[in-house]
Amino acid sequence: MTKPSEMASLDMQFAGIRNVAQGSVQGYPPEAVKAARAALVYLSKKYDEIVEARW
Repeated sequence: MTKPSEMASLDMQFAGIRNVAQGSVQGYPPEAVKAARAALVYLSKKYDEIVEARW
């Protein structure tokens, strides 16, 4: 089972990657934004798995 503190950490990491992927954070090269978008897709799936396993 995932601890609440681990979920909070995942939420913060997820939010940071989402901000880069959406272009909300300036100064990242296009390759980084593309990688963040790919990571966001992967992490979205993993995040759903974690949440489902938790409940």
